[in-house]
Amino acid sequence: MVSHMFLPPVADTLLLQFKTLAKARVDAATPLDRGDSPYDPVYEKVLNGLNLVAQHAAMPLLDALLAWRKDTESQAQRLGGELVVLRKKLAVEAVFLEASHQLVGPGSSGLSGRQAEALERLAFDWALNAETYVEPRFSDLIKAREKVTCLGADITGAMAKTRLPVITARFLKELEARIRLDANAARQEILQMCEGMKRITLPVSTNADLRASTDFLRQAHPLKHVAPVRKSQVQHALCEVLAAMLADNVKADLPRSVASSLDPALLKAWFHTITTMRTELANWTARQSKHAAVAYPLITYLICMEENNTFSQYVDTLVDNLHRQLKDKLLRTLVLTCLHQAMTSYLARLGPRLTQDKVHRWLAKANKPILLNLRKGNLGFPEQQDLVRQICVTIADHGAADFAVGSLIIELISSDGNWEAIMIGLKALLSIFMTAPARAAGKQASGNEAHGDSSDTVTEAQLLEMIRNGSHPLDAYGIPSEVTKVSLVLAKVLQQCQVFFGSYRAVNTNKPLLELIPKERVAGLPVFTQALRLVPFTMPEHWSGPRLCEDLPGLTLHADAGIRAQAVAVMKRILRGVPRMRNAMLLGVAGLAARIPDDTPEAIKDALRRLVELMEEWQLILTEKSRGTFHEPVSSAAAKSVLRCCDAVLCLQSFLGQT
Repeated sequence: MVSHMFLPPVADTLLLQFKTLAKARVDAATPLDRGDSPYDPVYEKVLNGLNLVAQHAAMPLLDALLAWRKDTESQAQRLGGELVVLRKKLAVEAVFLEASHQLVGPGSSGLSGRQAEALERLAFDWALNAETYVEPRFSDLIKAREKVTCLGADITGAMAKTRLPVITARFLKELEARIRLDANAARQEILQMCEGMKRITLPVSTNADLRASTDFLRQAHPLKHVAPVRKSQVQHALCEVLAAMLADNVKADLPRSVASSLDPALLKAWFHTITTMRTELANWTARQSKHAAVAYPLITYLICMEENNTFSQYVDTLVDNLHRQLKDKLLRTLVLTCLHQAMTSYLARLGPRLTQDKVHRWLAKANKPILLNLRKGNLGFPEQQDLVRQICVTIADHGAADFAVGSLIIELISSDGNWEAIMIGLKALLSIFMTAPARAAGKQASGNEAHGDSSDTVTEAQLLEMIRNGSHPLDAYGIPSEVTKVSLVLAKVLQQCQVFFGSYRAVNTNKPLLELIPKERVAGLPVFTQALRLVPFTMPEHWSGPRLCEDLPGLTLHADAGIRAQAVAVMKRILRGVPRMRNAMLLGVAGLAARIPDDTPEAIKDALRRLVELMEEWQLILTEKSRGTFHEPVSSAAAKSVLRCCDAVLCLQSFLGQT
């Protein structure tokens, strides 16, 4: 009772804050900003507050927001100047939809039927009529218009979780009203509406949800909606909508993963619906290849949602058909995406039930055409190469790390002269290493998840701690037998790069570096940098001894900035991860400074700066250790080395300050 008495003042305070911030955003909006709004943490905090209050008072909040929208749009109308008025209206609409989205989440106390209908009507209105409200001639407002339509799609997606039957009826009504019209405008409105439906994830966790989602699939079947002209255009749009709606369910293995809590009759109807759709779409695509680009993602998802026996029966046919589509250069990115999903589902669903040998044979067959196309240079786009990396990492994540590393990654890194393949293998290996600390701690982790700079720094520190404790990242995957092979292939790459690029020093290079390197080898420079990123997480075979401290310091003077920076980073990682090599590494840098000819004083200074930098890093390690944030046993000899190091730092800093 007390909480209900307390909520209205909280809601009033939040609304007042929201209106103040919203007014500032609307006032700041001009046609010149092209729809961009600067990030405002206070505004985001108020939106989060609305979300919390909506758990108890969503209806009065939305009424207040609707009133604010109406008043603010009326004020904007009086500003004069069509372009300015339109920009202000778009700003009002964007702010209103951002706030309204906070009221329709799963924790909301719920809206009235009238309110929900008003929001749905607004979202559909923008999806259908955005280009009418903001015509293409207002090019400066296109981005702002797109922002509003995306926010409207977010509203539709959020409300579909509880109101899918209503949204289905609205969608089909608008579709049928336009599909028979032989007019470009009507067809364009259908395409825009389909785009606005892509934020929906079909709910399937309860019987009511499953019934509604099955009904949507049945009624939105692409082949049931045939336009009088350009009929495939609408059908393609519907295929894309359904694929978007099913994507999250495929990744979560829904509804199969909650099948025990669902009505068997409803499940049977669901599986019958997706089987029927899949079969008909496969036949449709087989008759006309122009449908492949939109049909195969949907067919892949439908097969991956089938029951285990049906999935096992048809996944090989799917993979074979996808392999054939690799011949079309326009479809290769899409095919790799579909193959990635097929392999993910195979490993997650059938992998635990099959012998390791059978899984490996299936994976070898599925990946052979990919590697062949890569060797031929057919996968030249960055997104295609990243998909190959993701496939390697996914296989490792799903219990086949021995195949991923031993049969894919090592083969990629061993590709003589194919810098693209080598780069993919090195990146895949690093992605696998980055999840090793989490796996060693018994946590679920994927090397394909996006990492930010801060999380990468934390993971690197954890990896170095593993190495200090005598573990290798591949130990966390249960494949220590692959460590030696990885060490050998990495050594081969680094030795080759050292031969090709190692002699280009910043001090003896008058021309730009890219003019000095033969054209066919230029792609190897980033490979050199990427290979260095793996050290000392795995130590190349030729650097397991003193040669590391001879080769690495010289790279800190390399003509390529990326190689210079990575060489310094490697030395710092070695100080932290391989304590036994600290003295040798500092001596190597000091030796480099002593060997540099006197006629290149800047190079000498750079080498001495690197030496100071490493000494300071060592001092920092000891400081962290004294605070208990760095764990490592230290001998008395090491402590004496550090004391000498501190004295040397002061001397060198004084020397560099004087020159």
